[in-house]
Amino acid sequence: LTRVHVDLWITESSDLAVAATLANLVQVDGRVQIGHPELTDLSPLGCLEQTEWLLVQGTPQLVDASLPALRVASWVEL
Repeated sequence: LTRVHVDLWITESSDLAVAATLANLVQVDGRVQIGHPELTDLSPLGCLEQTEWLLVQGTPQLVDASLPALRVASWVEL
């Protein structure tokens, strides 16, 4: 999976094992919202290059918010 044509939400009800399958995701045509209390890093989205906007909130255990491939995002809030 390299592209998603809708919004992508990783919330407290999301299975982090499923989120890990997004490792090859390059583009999200909609919004990306991340808010999982057990998430420690954003490595599942390490290949993400482009999204409309990115919101990361409700992640108290997050210690690494790096997204090394991200090049295009109209709006980012961490």
